[in-house]
Amino acid sequence: MLLSILPPSKHFKYSSTVHGHEADVRDLSESSSCELITCSRDMTAKLWKRNIGSDFEEILCYKGHKSFVSCVAFFRATSTYPEGLVITGGNDHKILVFNAKTADVVACLSDHSNTVCSINVGQSGALLSSSWDKTAKLWNLSNLHVTDTKSQMTLSGHNAAVWDAIEMPRGDNLIVTASADRTVKLWRSGHCVFTLTDHKDCVRGLASLTESQFLSCSNDTTIKRWSIEGNCLQTYYGHRSFVYSVVVSNDFTEFLTAGEDRTMRVWDITESHPKQTISTPATSVWKAIYTKTGDVAGACSDATVRIFTRSEDKVANQSAKATFEEELAASQIPASASNMQGDVDIKSLPGKEALQTPGNKDGQTKLVRNESGVVEVFQWSMSDMEWIKVGNMIEPENDRKKTEYKGKEYDYLFTIDIEEGKPPLNLPYNVTEDPWVAAQKFIDDNDLSQSFLETIANFIIENSDVSMNSGSASQYADPFTGGGRYVPEDAGDRVNGSNADPFTGGGRYIPGESSTNHVGMPKADPFTGGGRYIPGSSNGDPGSSSKTRNDPMVNPSRYVPGSEEMDVDVKFSRSAKNSFYPKHGFILFETANVNAMMTKLKDLLTAGDHSEMDADALCSLIQSDKEPDSKSVNFLWNILNGDMNSIFPALDLLRLALVRCPAVGKILCNSKAEQLLSLILRLINQPKRDAVNLNRLLAIRILCNLVLSDEGIACLIAGYETVLSAVSSGDFLSDTSAAENKNIQVAVATLYINYAVVVTRQNPPAVLGHCQKVQLFAVSPLLKCLEVHGSVTAEACFRYLVALGTLLVENDVAQTVARSMDASHIVNHVRKHHGSVDKIVQCTSHLLLIL
Repeated sequence: MLLSILPPSKHFKYSSTVHGHEADVRDLSESSSCELITCSRDMTAKLWKRNIGSDFEEILCYKGHKSFVSCVAFFRATSTYPEGLVITGGNDHKILVFNAKTADVVACLSDHSNTVCSINVGQSGALLSSSWDKTAKLWNLSNLHVTDTKSQMTLSGHNAAVWDAIEMPRGDNLIVTASADRTVKLWRSGHCVFTLTDHKDCVRGLASLTESQFLSCSNDTTIKRWSIEGNCLQTYYGHRSFVYSVVVSNDFTEFLTAGEDRTMRVWDITESHPKQTISTPATSVWKAIYTKTGDVAGACSDATVRIFTRSEDKVANQSAKATFEEELAASQIPASASNMQGDVDIKSLPGKEALQTPGNKDGQTKLVRNESGVVEVFQWSMSDMEWIKVGNMIEPENDRKKTEYKGKEYDYLFTIDIEEGKPPLNLPYNVTEDPWVAAQKFIDDNDLSQSFLETIANFIIENSDVSMNSGSASQYADPFTGGGRYVPEDAGDRVNGSNADPFTGGGRYIPGESSTNHVGMPKADPFTGGGRYIPGSSNGDPGSSSKTRNDPMVNPSRYVPGSEEMDVDVKFSRSAKNSFYPKHGFILFETANVNAMMTKLKDLLTAGDHSEMDADALCSLIQSDKEPDSKSVNFLWNILNGDMNSIFPALDLLRLALVRCPAVGKILCNSKAEQLLSLILRLINQPKRDAVNLNRLLAIRILCNLVLSDEGIACLIAGYETVLSAVSSGDFLSDTSAAENKNIQVAVATLYINYAVVVTRQNPPAVLGHCQKVQLFAVSPLLKCLEVHGSVTAEACFRYLVALGTLLVENDVAQTVARSMDASHIVNHVRKHHGSVDKIVQCTSHLLLIL
């Protein structure tokens, strides 16, 4: 082991930044020849060589994971692999072993059933891995073969993700694990000998200090030093947010930590507060290590690695240092994240003159107000003996300015031209109002036709920041779907780019689409006289080209399951109050062109030697004024178990019947709950073919609509694990024909919302325990769906966020589980990707506060 020859009191200074990854650098290690190894959310690991000076050059890229790479380690040289092995763990549940010199995959270790979040090489040469599947595993790599995919030992006992696992350097196989269940466990021969419970939040990282002592770091912002007898010897304070990693220096006199507060911190083993704070321009430093030459390297969330050194010959030149300091000074630090002085009164803050007083300790923070009124954040540097600017504090967005109308204040005052030649009418509106009630009042006040109701309500929804919780689903039409209104979709987006019906070869009916609204009014907009422009209505993505309500490419007689595309950009209140979650009402798929659907169903029935009377019996299932008989339900069930290529209208009928006549769901789920779930899962998991997405979409919408009967809810609860796993599995998400279908995306996200509503409402004691299990289980697959936000529409992402917020907001254990799975970082990525969508920005802000 190479010992540091520099005095430990000397401070680290900026050396260089390594660029090359395209997403967060999550972990880093070193090869035996001091080459840097990194891994990233961009699904790669890379090998870097340091050139003369401080620049790094990429030597090799290791590829093979199907999702982001979360951890990396170097395994010593062997006779078979004299250059050593690079080992990575990923979100695809796999551990890949690469030839370090050639980047060829030597082996794939696939025992884990969830994300592999850390890998460490023990003193004995064994490999330790830990995972979100709540286990740690021990692997023997001495005789590595492609077929050797089974672990040597599994450590099971934690109640949440295991974030780290290390082997103590004692030679007696003592293993320590850290978990999101807030505990640290010590294991010997596969059996837990101690469980340590001093941490108050997820325990994220571990490091051995001596043969009998080790360190742990946690989301509770502390680091703790422990004896192997289970005694907490010391607690270290200094971080202002989650602490993600801890590592001991080469000479064992100090240790290094990294965390969500943008910093790496250097600590003396004997002192409870850091002796140096190293700030970065990144939001998070996921991992920090000491290199063999005594430098420190930090894996950062802005796709870089930053190097700091104590060697004067490796300190950055003035130009590079100035660039780094400019990046640091330009950082934006949310007021909620600064966590420095509680609520900040900007007017009372001092100006730059306050920086003339030296700081008391390294890392001390000071807020000052500049000439423009911007709050700047400075940090005292003991090495430079000056205040260094580390960013600007971002204040929360102010509330919307009110508009006065007839002596009252309103969030909006719309001016609407009802008829040419007549003066426009004013429509005042507050975001706390039910838009449908406001529309009805506007009609009554101005003596307008009742047929205008839906258009006026939709106009309010689409042009204001309407809260999703401003009413319950039982009180008014769902703002996501707008009741029975017609929303055109891209003509080429119906069945994998084809408008022709693969079943009939011609025009087809569209479930949920009708030529008139449910109140009988024409589709033409009474305000403009034609198909009016709806901002963001083309595909749910801001900035896309506009479309009108009267889409000449859409023929209402065609059958395209799922064409009632949820692409209206519903916006929400900008006030500090969280109006997004918890959501209390279900979202249903209830619109339909019944005549077209029944015509199609009759065609299929008569072709199969059934009579029109049989079709009439089925029609009774969607008539809310009639009690369904079990004979008709069984007849529908028999059709659903027929040819997969021709059951789509029957599926759509069931989807509608569950809403219009919930007793249908009661009958089906009382007698055929398991068979129904089996059918739904078979449809979701069908092999990839052009027409499969039609069945997939309707199957998922059926699941969404099952919530209207107690029996249907019981069916969903019973099958929660297989259902949620199916719609978030790697195979499903990697099937671009399904995962990139925006209607399927929205249906899956809606399913999560309905599950979240079910498990967070008041439930009978008999099912309460089951609901709690579902609530905790759902967090992981939901985060998986959010992780592929780059291929998910804004509307689907928004619904996933609402579902996540509903699961977490009132459940501390669920919050702990989410934190253990990097939920805050996933949410941050969604926020950045959909940063132009106001409701996503606002919803993520509230989520980040509770995470």
